[in-house]
Amino acid sequence: MTIISHRHKFIFIKPRKVAGSSVQIALAPWCGAEDVISDGGLTFRSDVDTDEFRPPPVQHAGWQDRYGYVAQHALPDTIRTKVGSKVWDEYFKFTIVRNPWDLFVSFYHYRLHVSVPLDSARWRQYLQGNLKAPMRVHLLRLLRGIHRLATGRSVLPVPMRGFLASTPERFWCTRLRRDLATGHRKEGVEFALRRGFFAKPIADLPEFYFCDGHQYTDYMIRFENLQEGFDTVCRRLHLPHTTLPRSKSAVRPQGDDYRAYYTDYSRAHIARRCQRMIETFGYRFDGLSAA
Repeated sequence: MTIISHRHKFIFIKPRKVAGSSVQIALAPWCGAEDVISDGGLTFRSDVDTDEFRPPPVQHAGWQDRYGYVAQHALPDTIRTKVGSKVWDEYFKFTIVRNPWDLFVSFYHYRLHVSVPLDSARWRQYLQGNLKAPMRVHLLRLLRGIHRLATGRSVLPVPMRGFLASTPERFWCTRLRRDLATGHRKEGVEFALRRGFFAKPIADLPEFYFCDGHQYTDYMIRFENLQEGFDTVCRRLHLPHTTLPRSKSAVRPQGDDYRAYYTDYSRAHIARRCQRMIETFGYRFDGLSAA
């Protein structure tokens, strides 16, 4: 979840599956009334969260607010355009980096956890519930669509674009979940990558670490030393020490070795798509880092 804090003059850019929700939960209580906190859909769920927490409110991240819509995984180029060069250059900017092979396995588990198979009764119930919505709801959706067309914004709202992008994995998620459950994780991951599932999140991943082709951060938290890196950020911003909560940490089995998920093909696929990120931050498939 993106945070733009005018009170403390920092910008937090949140890539996927780097414990960004935990960092955002810890930072949100110190934000001011004018700060921007994007919508990450955070609620405490005992099946995925191991610590209790109060979900942070969404602030000034809608279509009519100061910067327009701010997505929870907004790329740095997008954020810079929204806030302007003066704020971008002046504010302390930080994000989190993680071994991309390890990150993808966490992403894979999470997406299969939250995806609803297209042929499931639960998904049919969801569609029926939306079709039975009051007429005023459908009218409001139509007016929003017309407004987006008139203003040059995307015709499809962000949730719908996300749904369409994830349709292939939803169709195959029953098989992919079965592969995980029966120990055929390597086959499932390779199957998904060969068919282009999760292609956009993988393509976007390196873009979180470069703005206009260059590294932009004032500080980079290493996922491998998450609490230590967050402590450094708190000292830099003169914020009290906070122990990070463990949001969404129960989706993937504890102690899981990401290397057990890869064939030669899938290992090379991630290496190719994340080459610049791997070279910049010194990651290796065996988890060792040059930094």
